[in-house]
Amino acid sequence: MKVSVVQFSPIFLAVQENLDRLLSMLESVDSDLVVLPELVTSGYVFSSLEEVVQVAESVPDGFAFKAFSALAKRKNCSIVYGFPEKADRQANFGRTQCAPTAFQPSNLPSLQPSIPPTFQPSNLPSLQPSNLPSLQPSIPPTFQP
Repeated sequence: MKVSVVQFSPIFLAVQENLDRLLSMLESVDSDLVVLPELVTSGYVFSSLEEVVQVAESVPDGFAFKAFSALAKRKNCSIVYGFPEKADRQANFGRTQCAPTAFQPSNLPSLQPSIPPTFQPSNLPSLQPSNLPSLQPSIPPTFQP
């Protein structure tokens, strides 16, 4: 089995542009399983629930799900990705698999969200290098930002 883990930097809230870039990138990938990052179509950090709802989509009716499913079927591979999921007028953080056959939620028991079911903006301060003293030794002494 060939597995590809894709690193991708999405443009925040530019779902269609991100999807177009991803589909183009994935054309050249020859794998049985392609793993994409969390919130790959929307980017993040969200500042409000309204931003999440703006880019959330449902499964199997969402346009990204349909696009990834069509690609998975055509390339005979599975694609796993994370996205803001629209469900019952709420936005959840979802993960799904697009496979050559059909969407099977039972195939992904270990990918069930481990975060609260609804989006809550964080009131925590953003991480700054000064907040992370334990990471400083791992930076080579010659590193110049």
